[in-house]
Amino acid sequence: MIQIGLVEDNERYRLLIKNEIGKVKNSKLIIDASDGFELLLNLNLAKKLPDILLLDIELPKIDGLLLTSYISRTYPSIKIIGVSSHSNKALVTEVLNEGARSFISKHFTSPNSAIYKQAYGNRSVFREALDYTILNSTYIDDLLFNKGKELKLSSSTNQIIDKKIPELTLIQRQFLLLNAADLSYSEIALIMNKSLPSIKKYLAYFLEKFEVKNKSELITYCIKNGFVKLPALYDQYAN
Repeated sequence: MIQIGLVEDNERYRLLIKNEIGKVKNSKLIIDASDGFELLLNLNLAKKLPDILLLDIELPKIDGLLLTSYISRTYPSIKIIGVSSHSNKALVTEVLNEGARSFISKHFTSPNSAIYKQAYGNRSVFREALDYTILNSTYIDDLLFNKGKELKLSSSTNQIIDKKIPELTLIQRQFLLLNAADLSYSEIALIMNKSLPSIKKYLAYFLEKFEVKNKSELITYCIKNGFVKLPALYDQYAN
């Protein structure tokens, strides 16, 4: 049985994706979230983690690229399939850089559409993506990038941090990523299961360490040094 997690903010697509999951006999949806904040709270409380996470890239609160970085470090057993409604080579590459195993377009939710039929015929792209991903192989939707094997991956944020500031703990790394999301410090405290004063101590630590003045400058510093990546840097359609 493949245990699946889903995070998708668009209600229409959520229902369509859940319908496709229901067609796969040996799969079970165990986490269903509408944004990144809800997803991470659910993962904190989960008795069993999903084997595969279907992760929309354009999300409120915490975007899919930041979530990929966070989950890859915090929950390395979860295999991520990035999901998007449009094609962008740069964004696909970065999501895979950050630890996603596969990437598919939302066209899989409409297997009877003309676009789907022309590209795949009677194949089940969703089933193929699940099968590849569960075996730790990479699957890239042809409608997103038809030369997936030619994608050249670079260093992830985790690899860059390992090289430049290896002394950082997992908790400190988590804070840097969540600090770049659209979250209050109270929400970050809930995700990290820490008190609000503890979160503010992490902020003070990094402000001093990187010689910056506030949250905004800290985010800018992290982006410039490769410690954090945001979709807007790679995708003209991202929010």
